[in-house]
Formats: sequence, C-alpha cells, structure tokens
Amino acid sequence: MQPGNTGPDGKTNLLMNKKNFFLMFVIFLVSFTPEKEPQDNKAYSFFSLQPVPELLTSLFKEKDIVFLGETHRIKQQVEFVSSIIPLLQHHGIHLLFYEFINYSDTKRCDSILNARNFNEKLIKKIFLKSEWDWTYKEYLDNFKSAWIVNQQLKPGETPFRIIGLMPDINYSVIQTQNDWHDPDKLNEFWNCKNNKTWLEIIESEALNKNKKALVYCGFHHAFTKFHHPIVSQGKFIRFETDREGNQCFNKYPTKVATAIIYTPISEKPDFGMKYIRPFNGVIDSVIKELPENMQKFGFLTNQSSLGSRHDSSSYYSMGYGSICLKGLADAIIVLGPVCNYQSVTLMNDFIDENDLEDIKIQAFPYNWIKEWTVKSCNDSLNKWHKEEIEFLRKMTNCN
Repeated sequence: MQPGNTGPDGKTNLLMNKKNFFLMFVIFLVSFTPEKEPQDNKAYSFFSLQPVPELLTSLFKEKDIVFLGETHRIKQQVEFVSSIIPLLQHHGIHLLFYEFINYSDTKRCDSILNARNFNEKLIKKIFLKSEWDWTYKEYLDNFKSAWIVNQQLKPGETPFRIIGLMPDINYSVIQTQNDWHDPDKLNEFWNCKNNKTWLEIIESEALNKNKKALVYCGFHHAFTKFHHPIVSQGKFIRFETDREGNQCFNKYPTKVATAIIYTPISEKPDFGMKYIRPFNGVIDSVIKELPENMQKFGFLTNQSSLGSRHDSSSYYSMGYGSICLKGLADAIIVLGPVCNYQSVTLMNDFIDENDLEDIKIQAFPYNWIKEWTVKSCNDSLNKWHKEEIEFLRKMTNCN
C-alpha cells in the first residue's frame, strides 16, 4: 500500500505515515549526530565542529533567512535537504524556498503537500514547467518529505510549505542567436514586468510576516556577503554584486546568512575546467582525522579556526588575490568524504506525449531543435545524465 492510501478503517496509513515521519526524524538525528561526545575527538573540539542539527538550529536562532547552497545534482546533497525538513518543522521553520520550481505554482505545491494522497504526477508536471530536464528522483523526494511531515500535523499546527523562486519564462521571444544579445528581448524572455524577484518573494512570504525560512539553491545564488568574480578567457573582469543572496543581504544584513554544502570548486583561472579541494584541502584533512561516524558535521566560520584559512588557488580568489573561508560563507556543512558523492537518480521515461509541446517551446532557444519526440527527449535525458556522472567523477577526482 502506498503512503497516503487508507485502509478500510481509514487509520492504516495514517499510522504508517506517523511511523515514516518518526523514522525520518530519527534517521536524520542518528546520521548527523556523532555517536561519541565531540569532546572525545581532538579535531572535533579543536576546530569547533558541530553536529549538523545543532549548527542549523544555532544559525536560525541568530538569522531569519538562511541560504543553503548546493552544487546541483549530487545525490547526498539533495537527500540532505529531505532529511532536514522534519528538523526545520520541529523548530518552527515552516518555509523552504526552492530554486527548482516556479513561484506561480505555489498554490499547486500547497495543495500537493496538504493532500491526503501524494500526487507524484502533478509534482513532475511542476518540475517540467520550470526546467524540463530537471527529472531527478531526489528532488521530487524533497516534496515527499514535506508531504510526510504535513501528514502528522496536529489541529492548528502550521503546515510545511515549499515555495518556488523561479519566474515564468517567455521562451517564445528567443528565435535566433542574436536575440540573446538584445536587452529588450531578454527582458521579455524573463518576463520582468510580471515576475517577482527572489527578494520580493522572500519578503512577501517570510520577512514581512516575521517568518523564518531556508532558501535552497545553487551556491552562486546563495552568496550573501561574498561577491563572486566574473572571468572571461582567464582574465578577471569584475565582481558580481547582484546575486539573489547579495540582494537579500544588502537590504537585511542582520537577518540573512549563507551555509554552503562542502564540495570541490573550480581552480583558477577558468570556471568549470578543473576542480580542486579549496583552502589547500584543509576540510578534507579534517574529515580524515575523524572516525567514520563523525564525518558529517558543520561549523560556523566566525567561530572555527577553519574560518580564517585562506585560498589563492580557486576561481573564487580571482580579483581578490586571496579569499578567507569566513568571507565566503557563514557556515559550512560537510556530508562526509567527497569521494562518496554520487549523481542524482534519473527518473526513466519521465517524458510522455502530453509533455512534448511544452518541451519544444522550452528547448528551442537553447538547441534550436523543433522536432522532439518522446524517445528523443528521454534519450537526451539519459545522455545528459551520463555526462553528469562523468563530470562528478572528474570533479571529485577520486580513483
């Protein structure tokens, strides 16, 4: 019996859902809390490391909005978000802002997360509307986790919500390569007149209502204080000062923080060409000093001596000469050795005939192909997924 279906007395799966929620919460606490007290390990205490649940709760005691930056399409990172949704709900944080779906689908998301049965088919449609190639099981499971949480609500309790941040894009505006260089066309493409910015969404749904929220996104969006460099042909051009996290921090400097999930990053001078373990691999060295059951941890960069470590080899040091870890983010979350990272799971045969017209409109400005079939769509998704697996292998550089 699938979660959400009820037995003859209507109670069978309600009990199962409660067990699912309790089990999820216990698994998270067990997975991210050391079996031994931190004081039992010299590295743990020396570097002021914390269990991840403790780190997140301490961040939210000081801040209202925490940007959580991921690398994209890494299984352990996306599963981590599913695992912390019960923790957020338990501590009164009922909002998860989400890069990977559109804000216009907020009502549909609310209806899914509060329904008696989990509607996976509708969640797929919502992902397809935003990015037709974002067809990965672990991201859909974020919604399953929130839905399970909401099955356990007591009367009067606030439900957990996932609110998309992406705009409704007018893909049909771009018909030639030159259109990408036309400011008026780009303005129409992003439909700026009708779409809210991330800051406007976060204000209207959280800050203006005195609510706290986690913002789950790629880590370039998540930078608040840090301005990442723009580089062209190996030469520094300027600093990007207007990313979504920057905008929030500029207006609410005391209310916003950045937490980054640790990962290898680009070596200078070019983004995405070669990857290194940043800050001279110090975090990887700390991981090796810890027993396996303590290798998932976090730290606040203004409290740990790791926060004072400098890096001059990464892409992000371009224009600065050298960057400090605490200048990059307020907190770092480590999910274990990066050699354990895996790619997310592609949902096979995700596309059907009903999706084709929308896909043709979305895909054309990027590849100039008009004739898509169900087979060519699914074949492309499989090809790109294999490329992602190979990219992750090169990024982690593990034998």
